[in-house]
Amino acid sequence: MERADSVYLRAVQFLEMNSVKLYLLLATFVGSFLFSGHVRAFSTVYFAQTDSLIPKVFIKGDMEDLEDLLTTEFPKPILYPFKNNVQTAFFYCAKMLWEMENFGDEVGYDVRGIKAFVTFYFDRKGQVRHIAYSLKGNSRYFNPDELEAFFIKFMARYRMQITSKYNFQHEFLLVLPYPKMLEKN
Repeated sequence: MERADSVYLRAVQFLEMNSVKLYLLLATFVGSFLFSGHVRAFSTVYFAQTDSLIPKVFIKGDMEDLEDLLTTEFPKPILYPFKNNVQTAFFYCAKMLWEMENFGDEVGYDVRGIKAFVTFYFDRKGQVRHIAYSLKGNSRYFNPDELEAFFIKFMARYRMQITSKYNFQHEFLLVLPYPKMLEKN
């Protein structure tokens, strides 16, 4: 009996010593669960107020915190506004690349030969809000300032003809020239 009492006593002492840690852990868990909606709402308000401060175009990897923020503010993939219809989404994305190439011809900036990993961040109205890119090693050289200026001009002109309940993003390998295909049926 003496041994059981000493084990019980040690257990009680352990819990008393660690009760503050357990309480804080529990409070943190419950608090994050209860207030996650409020934090998300605050995040959205904060993002809306600082969106003009965020660069429209930036190089992937240079601003990882910014990429994380944009991922939370543009949560849906490109298939979402197209109701998971891959063919329709593919057509609209291909059309965007053709328009980008044609726009380059119009403004006198040759984008042919570009090979880059890109993420386009679209708002609910289909407007491109931000572009993150990283040129591949086998891409033609592009002056970063000139490429950024081209992307900004393209963003101001282009709008994907789709609306969505949520902001969405499209991450892909940008390769131009893009082959011309048949029109959508």
